[in-house]
Amino acid sequence: TTIIPITKVIVGFVAGGGEYSQNIPPKNAQKEYPFAGGSTAGFSISPIGFLVMKNGKTEFVTLDNKSTFDELVKLASDITKKVK
Repeated sequence: TTIIPITKVIVGFVAGGGEYSQNIPPKNAQKEYPFAGGSTAGFSISPIGFLVMKNGKTEFVTLDNKSTFDELVKLASDITKKVK
């Protein structure tokens, strides 16, 4: 028996910036910075289920009630059987 955990991984990165007006008075020129910027990142891992392979049969066991992925695994298993 082989059991493979299946997870959904989401990674996101955002960065942005802008420039302020170039009309800075000379006395404040060294104190003020004409640029503003920022960035952030996000990461998420969510378990979906397990792919169980036993005695030549493949089954997807879900952790929630969603069955779309289960149907895809069954379809892939059926296609594999037809190709053999």
